[in-house]
Amino acid sequence: MAFEKPTILFCLFLLLIPILIHLFNLKKYKKIYFPNIDLLQKIKTEKRRISKIKNLLILISRLILMAALIIAFSKPYIPGKGYLKIPIEKISIYVDNSLSMSIKNKNILLEEAKKKSTQIINNLNDNTKINIITNDFEFKNERFLNKENSLDLIENIKLSPFGLNICEVIKRQNRIIKYDSLVSKFIISDFQEHFIQESNNCSENLLEHNLIKITAQKTNNLSLNSCYFKTPFRKLNKEEELIIEIQNHSNENRKNVLLDLFINNKKRGFLNIDIDSQSVVKKTIPFTNLEAGNINGKVQIQNDEFEYDNTLFFSYQIKEKINILSISENDINPSIKTVFNDAVFNLDVFRKNQINFEKIENYDLIILDNLSSVQKGLTGFLKESLIKGKNVFLFPNKNIDLESYNFLLKELKGDQMLNWKKEQNDVKKINYDHLLFENVFTKEVKDIELPNTTGYYKLKTNNLNQRNYILNFLNNDPFIIEYNNYKGNLYICTSPLDLNITNFTKHAIFLPIMYNVAFNIYSSKLYETIDQNLKIKCPACKPQSTLYLRKDNEFEIALENEIINNINFLNIGTNIKENGNYNLYSLKNLEKYISFNFNRNEGKLNNNDFKKEKNIFSNSLDEMDNKTSNKEKKRKNLIFYFIILGIISFLFETLLLKFWKN
Repeated sequence: MAFEKPTILFCLFLLLIPILIHLFNLKKYKKIYFPNIDLLQKIKTEKRRISKIKNLLILISRLILMAALIIAFSKPYIPGKGYLKIPIEKISIYVDNSLSMSIKNKNILLEEAKKKSTQIINNLNDNTKINIITNDFEFKNERFLNKENSLDLIENIKLSPFGLNICEVIKRQNRIIKYDSLVSKFIISDFQEHFIQESNNCSENLLEHNLIKITAQKTNNLSLNSCYFKTPFRKLNKEEELIIEIQNHSNENRKNVLLDLFINNKKRGFLNIDIDSQSVVKKTIPFTNLEAGNINGKVQIQNDEFEYDNTLFFSYQIKEKINILSISENDINPSIKTVFNDAVFNLDVFRKNQINFEKIENYDLIILDNLSSVQKGLTGFLKESLIKGKNVFLFPNKNIDLESYNFLLKELKGDQMLNWKKEQNDVKKINYDHLLFENVFTKEVKDIELPNTTGYYKLKTNNLNQRNYILNFLNNDPFIIEYNNYKGNLYICTSPLDLNITNFTKHAIFLPIMYNVAFNIYSSKLYETIDQNLKIKCPACKPQSTLYLRKDNEFEIALENEIINNINFLNIGTNIKENGNYNLYSLKNLEKYISFNFNRNEGKLNNNDFKKEKNIFSNSLDEMDNKTSNKEKKRKNLIFYFIILGIISFLFETLLLKFWKN
């Protein structure tokens, strides 16, 4: 006989209490004087003997009752001769608790996986060491436990937003057991496509594992895969077009699927769509930005079986005013002043010798116009602005201090300037795919007339991956070039804004380029995908400052900052396990919203026949199915019998007290 919870048997020591009470239950007798006590003495002795027998029977019945209840709670059973051999010392079991193991939040598949793993453990020796692995990266998944603790661990397994593939599971199991050939290894999963897609990389290890497949019922799942805006820049009181990708994973056509759009918790739009089976569609929901500042939103599908990919959260930022700073050698270029004459811009002008360095960090776009040289002190502030996500646009002077410019470009990770090249040249190549030309051209135009120049600075184009060409001359030398080495962008025009040198400021393309450069700020990702060891860029966050993530005033975590390549990152790790819009706080000030969504791979539910697709697994699966069923037939549960024994003992004591009178 074996027990699922043997520690409860320690309660048998409680049986000493009624025994002690019985032994020390001394009765006080009252003396009565009587002339002839021979007959009474005989009666007294006879009754005392009968009373002892009665009390002993009552004690035995109570002990049997208590012992039967304690043993019943310890879940006794007679183990059968299962497929696990008695000498096994260690075993590792992976229980898939990814989101695909749930349908309609009922955790149907997860509960079945937990039941399978419990059955395996119940057939082990009491001395077997057990390792339980789940998708949660926790310390308890790295240890070996006894049977009782491992059963408690399995009982408390919940769904996890993190995912592993089969090769990662095998790698973790091999690392934990240190390639011990005597260890039995199990993988219990629904074996969805994303879980087995890399199985060829570890096929040589699969035969060492027992694979148990949990089969799901067919699910007609729709998923919201992604969302993004048609244009890269957000503007107040301007109409937006949010593009949403919807996928039908089932073999059935879906009609009249309702999508709702919420902005700052207010419903701002909806769509009714039809989507064919096994297809992906993209739909657009228009709405207008009515508020400035930090904006959070979500798109939601109504009435779908798999709920974890039915909602897509996103967030962005709209500035009421965009602060522009022009630093000039003397007076500001009139063309720059004309471009930023709109009410949405706040334009300030500093002369080279009158720069207020303390205010530089307040500007979203800094324009260096026609400077003959750049102070080293200014270079540091410009670099800090780029790190924080601001933009810098450089228009050189014809006669520059080459050393000071190249020091600036070296610090800002741009290409070095070589020399002034005096020759008539036309801009012939335009990068239509660049964000600055979004909505500027409806299509690529051949033989378009672009700016020309009588001279420009040639750049030494090093092997930098962060370089983007915007406008080029026919010889491929850049006219306008962009560098993305920091959170912000550095733009360089190789010609001065001098009408005697170039007609760029008079060309129609000048205004949209400058306008969109000003709006190309705070264009951070709309959302993050929940994952292990997640790190988020936050250039505007101050190093060593304390930041907090909050949600609905119920969830709050303190975040650690980490600087990688001079960019500040927030170390999220595995702290985020629920999707939604979170508030990022610094002390009591709201910095911005950060949206988190579950990985959409979990929603690609399928009923692939894992045995047929992967013949290498079929024998292991069939063998496991047969052995599991045999094991269940041979194992005999004894709880019922001990409960019956307790009831019989209770009835015996009741009848004894009622009908046996002293």
